[in-house]
Amino acid sequence: PTRASFISHLRQVSDYDAEGILPTPLDFTHFGTTAALPKTDCYYYLQLKAGKYVSTNGGKPWCGKLYLLATPKG
Repeated sequence: PTRASFISHLRQVSDYDAEGILPTPLDFTHFGTTAALPKTDCYYYLQLKAGKYVSTNGGKPWCGKLYLLATPKG
């Protein structure tokens, strides 16, 4: 298949679970578009202190809204 054909058909898959192996199905309907990105995202950060990794933010994740940045053309 061509790249365009592969992506077009992939975007029709909304419930791929690898024959039950995945804990939740994957949805490819917005593959390769900004609509596939979550509205917010969370991460845990660690800091190295006195030779040990220490969780930041009291062990809670840092969460925030995702913003799309324009990329320069040229």
